[in-house]
Amino acid sequence: MLIGGHSDKQFGVIIARIGRFAFLQVRGYNPFMALPTIFDWLHRLDALRGLPTVYTLALLGAVILMVRDWRVTLAALLGYYLLTGLLFADLLPPHLAFVKVLTGLFVCMILYVTARQNTPTVQPVKTPFRLQLGPLVVANTWMWRLLAALFVALLALYLGQQTGNLLPGMDAEMAHVNTAVFLLVGLGLLQMNLSANIWQSGVGLFLVLTGFELFYNNLEQSPGILAAMTAVTLSVSLAVSYLAQGALEEAASSQ
Repeated sequence: MLIGGHSDKQFGVIIARIGRFAFLQVRGYNPFMALPTIFDWLHRLDALRGLPTVYTLALLGAVILMVRDWRVTLAALLGYYLLTGLLFADLLPPHLAFVKVLTGLFVCMILYVTARQNTPTVQPVKTPFRLQLGPLVVANTWMWRLLAALFVALLALYLGQQTGNLLPGMDAEMAHVNTAVFLLVGLGLLQMNLSANIWQSGVGLFLVLTGFELFYNNLEQSPGILAAMTAVTLSVSLAVSYLAQGALEEAASSQ
């Protein structure tokens, strides 16, 4: 369980190691021949691809909405990027889909450093509107947030599976990707509206951006578009970090 400074540092080390391993995989370098390649991982996770990925994304979205602890939120966002890599693999060549996962890992590292440096503006304290369950801070309105997440998930499943609601460039075989786009955009907008600080709102913005990338990469798979979207995502993560730091300085100056 991620409690205390030492656990936070260990969590950061784990993310850094995952990022380094992902970079080596993209470069085609396997330092240990026994380690699986990108294609091996896709084969092993084949049972999770399709609608099961969408269901898991909905579950992670509910966790992000209900739990206010930044460490849980960051872990759920990391899970989002890993799972959406399976969706991107249905649209892009595997090595380009893995670049999307790698971008998500960098975003999580930037958000981790930001949260560690700006805990007062990221981590909510116990108030009449929040519950403290051990190390976790859960919104007092967790039931309403859960119902809202469930409503968005059911609406996304209904709209995404209808042939008449397929987005431009989508076909019936890509119905699960179509559903994921609706789900990510819906949950992202919900997170942005229900968040009390810039850091948490930024997490919702990344969900919306990921949904847009899924939609647009179905229309255009060129490396140039991939590079542009990667640059936009990383720029947004730096902007969120800067604004969170500014909120901390403003709060300190007002005291």
